Amino acid sequence: MPRFPAPEVQYKRDIKNSEKHSRLARKDFKALLKGLASDAASARELHKADPPRQQRAMMKTLKGRGDVTAFLDKFTGTDSSSPKAYSWRNTAMYLLRDAALGIKDKKGKRVPLEQRLMALDKVTTKGFKALTVEEFQAPMRSMIPVNLRAYLPDTVEINVDENGTIQRVTDRFNNENFTLDVKIQHQKALLKQYNQIAKRVKRDLKSSDEITRLSALITAIMMETGIRPGKEGNGVLKKDYKIKDDVGVWVETFGAITLGPAHVRFVRDNFAELSFLGKKTGVNTASLSGPVIIKALKDYTDKALKTGSKYVFVTKEGYRYTYSDLQRYFREHFKGINPTDFRKLKASETVFDAIQEEQDALYAKIRGFVNLEAEELRERVTEEIAATLDRALAKAQQALSHDKATTTKKQYINPEVLLRFLSTGRTEKTFRDAILGGKPTLAFDPQKFVEVASAAAVGKAASVLRHATEGLTLGELLEELWNTDD
Repeated sequence: MPRFPAPEVQYKRDIKNSEKHSRLARKDFKALLKGLASDAASARELHKADPPRQQRAMMKTLKGRGDVTAFLDKFTGTDSSSPKAYSWRNTAMYLLRDAALGIKDKKGKRVPLEQRLMALDKVTTKGFKALTVEEFQAPMRSMIPVNLRAYLPDTVEINVDENGTIQRVTDRFNNENFTLDVKIQHQKALLKQYNQIAKRVKRDLKSSDEITRLSALITAIMMETGIRPGKEGNGVLKKDYKIKDDVGVWVETFGAITLGPAHVRFVRDNFAELSFLGKKTGVNTASLSGPVIIKALKDYTDKALKTGSKYVFVTKEGYRYTYSDLQRYFREHFKGINPTDFRKLKASETVFDAIQEEQDALYAKIRGFVNLEAEELRERVTEEIAATLDRALAKAQQALSHDKATTTKKQYINPEVLLRFLSTGRTEKTFRDAILGGKPTLAFDPQKFVEVASAAAVGKAASVLRHATEGLTLGELLEELWNTDD
């Protein structure tokens, strides 16, 4: 097992190298300025009374110089590094142009070189990140088409061994400690403990201690729905940007802990709907079907309505349950698990389920491509997989009430689910298998999907899907536990 740098070590190393990158860019920028002195003098002499023409002439010169192109390639990157590199390159050239010509600011004042260098730092820092990502993503980029990479986090790093077996999936530049690898390990730990957690929660729902009962109830709600824990006082300042100097209005947001009676609707026996303003004031919706959870929730909701309480989870002594109570419950009983981990787990499972549901339709379309030439086959198969992932991601976004699919993709989905699907051409039997069933391979071969979609493979895949009903989803496991006597 190869050893990888600790997250904080890698983060600090990247920051250090980024700073070095910008220092070298400053040094080379100054050297370029010296070399551009005669070109700038010529532009000023040729267009004495016409500063705009001086600038255009200078830009033409910059675009034609190999040393400038080399500088931009080295410090801001190219289109292969990032689609934004074109903008960064232009910014750097404008800085070179203005510094060489001595262009003043809008108030007619001289611009210090240091001010231009600080502006250069911004684009070279972005360039360093893009160039570094391009380098460590090289194996992934050579294997997985760009339109399928779009479903992975932008700065994902996939480390493989000599056989292409994935050893680690993480990310860079985003967090010093809580990296993607750490999140994935949290998710695996959660799945391994899931049965024990569910059993503990079920037992604690009958506890003689009311705070323990409430902790179990709120945990059960998060497990089934994937909604955030929530804290009293959470909210956001909503401003109307059409109104100048608008100070905004504070809008309170909610979660499992801070649910109010108005957020809960009991539709029928053993079925309830939750609807409330969540993070960023998006409307969050979720449903509950576990009879034990619903009975306990209804008791507290009825009591809140009777007493006029703003919040549902208030003890008979009038104590309002808090996030600190939930944290204490987790520390005491679920080592290494955070209350928000259930939300991330729900997102990954939703994507997994959605992909599984889409498989038959995907294979039906792929069977129509078997006679295509290799290049066209790859293109068509890739397009259909992308469309399948689009639908799966949309379902996860809806299930988590996110305002943007990019939020779901970047922060909540375990990339291993997608990587395993791309390398094998099918989903695993269950979500647990997809996460805990060994290390996937970094691979993508359209022919693999064609083989799975063939008559014999489809028959086998259908058998796998039929037998998958024997493996309970996390929601079904909870429901079974709630309905089973101890």
